[in-house]
Amino acid sequence: MSVSSTPPESATPVTDFLLKWTPRAVAVAIGGYYGLGIAYEMGLMAAIDQFAIQVIKNFGGYVGIGALMPTVQWYSAWAVRIVMGIASGILYDLAERAVQCFYLQITAREQAAESQSI
Repeated sequence: MSVSSTPPESATPVTDFLLKWTPRAVAVAIGGYYGLGIAYEMGLMAAIDQFAIQVIKNFGGYVGIGALMPTVQWYSAWAVRIVMGIASGILYDLAERAVQCFYLQITAREQAAESQSI
């Protein structure tokens, strides 16, 4: 009975999936929370709150503000996280493709130089 050192064929798609999506998921998660921090610092979240307060005050008064603002703040924070996460994912993909392009150009030049010297 011999033991094979090659992984089973079913492991390759799982490995490919993990290698492709794990860095993207990390970039999206970090970018979403980082972007939310920037939104708080720049006053975007306060502007969203002020707009929501004005709208809710017209329809529900102070009771409406007290009842609905925690929900509005929760949803607006998640909306900012999602938008910034998507933007981070797009930036990650662009950076990855740029690195791949530069790598292919460098290796193509090296291969061309090797083929000319032979």
